[in-house]
Amino acid sequence: LARTRAVAPRGSWPRAARAFSIASSSPWRVAIIGSGPAGFYTADALLKGSSDVRVDIFDRLPVPYGLVRYGVAPDHPEVKNVTERFAGIARSERVTFAGNVEVGDGQGATVAAGELLAKYQAVVLACGADRDRALGVPGEDLDHVISAREFVAWYNGHPSSAGHAYDLAQHDTALVVGQGNVALDVARVLLKSVEDLASTDISPAAVEALSRSAIRRVLLVGRRGPLQAAFTTKELRELTQIPGVRVAIDLGDPEALSPEALDAVKGDRPRRRQGELLAKLAAEGGGDPTGERECRFVFHRQPAAILPGGDSGPARGAVAAARFERTRLEGSRAVGTGEMEDFPCGYLFRSIGYEASPLPGVPFDSRTRRVPQAGGRVLASPGGEPVPGLYASGWYKRGPTGVILSNISDAGETAQALLEDWRAGRLRRPGPEPEGLAGLLPVLEARGARPVDFAAWERVDAHEQAEGQRLGKRICKVTDVEEMLRLALPAMTSD
Repeated sequence: LARTRAVAPRGSWPRAARAFSIASSSPWRVAIIGSGPAGFYTADALLKGSSDVRVDIFDRLPVPYGLVRYGVAPDHPEVKNVTERFAGIARSERVTFAGNVEVGDGQGATVAAGELLAKYQAVVLACGADRDRALGVPGEDLDHVISAREFVAWYNGHPSSAGHAYDLAQHDTALVVGQGNVALDVARVLLKSVEDLASTDISPAAVEALSRSAIRRVLLVGRRGPLQAAFTTKELRELTQIPGVRVAIDLGDPEALSPEALDAVKGDRPRRRQGELLAKLAAEGGGDPTGERECRFVFHRQPAAILPGGDSGPARGAVAAARFERTRLEGSRAVGTGEMEDFPCGYLFRSIGYEASPLPGVPFDSRTRRVPQAGGRVLASPGGEPVPGLYASGWYKRGPTGVILSNISDAGETAQALLEDWRAGRLRRPGPEPEGLAGLLPVLEARGARPVDFAAWERVDAHEQAEGQRLGKRICKVTDVEEMLRLALPAMTSD
């Protein structure tokens, strides 16, 4: 998700520094950049692996939880319950949350990764993937070509997307390029009744836009076949259970779900079950047979171009159709056949994956779009030597794959490598100067930063819960950083 920065007037820091909660001195300290699942699971593994470690978790926003707060669909509250476990970790006397602190180039109100390494024995990069992968086809810059990542952030109330305005009343068909779980989340939010969504933590702006939506048909288009699709069976079943929505399947290849094709994946039970469900949907249809809205899966097509509308009127400069090339599989790779097909649509959502942004002063592999690493240790270059004290976890380490629970084993591997290096004497030992946040606070103070600890975040959380109760929602998120800071740090913002 896009980096944001809030800067306080110079000279406002001394009182904040005194009020900010810092754990007591300890033999050694670790800084974790990012307070999403990867960050918290890494902290948890470190705490369990060493009784002497103290962990400070940084986030560029004043609020924690990252992808859980801003990436999980609003109608999946059971997934968001993992924040209760994260809150327990954050309340540990050996953990400090420091929100509203951006790690960047050390200019303005940011702090550089190298400055953190000077104050901590180790730094873990758990800052996720905050950019979209581009389709790389003509017409991608047309109006109503929408990043699924930004759309998800918008309906989840992320401050960086709160100012976006999506006019969904111009056309009845939306096309989603991609067939991962995020793509299915977008389709579900577009097709579900507003009444079903309004009681969730979806943003009020999204409820308003969706209430005026003209979208009645969503196409989910993928370049490979149904047995290679990235979505899970759970997400697929959810789409078939939306009242008023029909589900249809365009296989693109009549043999894609043949008995022989299903036998080929019999060793992969989840994949086979998903294939059997798709075969049934392809043969019989699914969902609500009398529904006025439709979700259609289209397989074996890869995007070739996005086509604009007419030369005048509201369609000028906006997407009117998408051109796809039919594909066939060679092994697991989709290969174009040269046969083209146009799909009319008024909105096109790009959902083919995320990629990370480089951090200043940190090694980055521009080919894989993630940090070079081995077992969680950041390398100076791909295949190079480890950078002492620098580690990675989560999507920044492995790329944007897996579900939230995938971060547990990933974080465990990183924590184990870090603990091994500490015990083997490979990490800098604490010196006589203040370490951790105690040593970093003067730097932040001089730059006008306003860090938010967990107790301050809980004031924001209490406000969101109270507003949600008043509006009949689970919570009502604050979407403005300055408003978050006003609630979190009332003494600082009342002057």
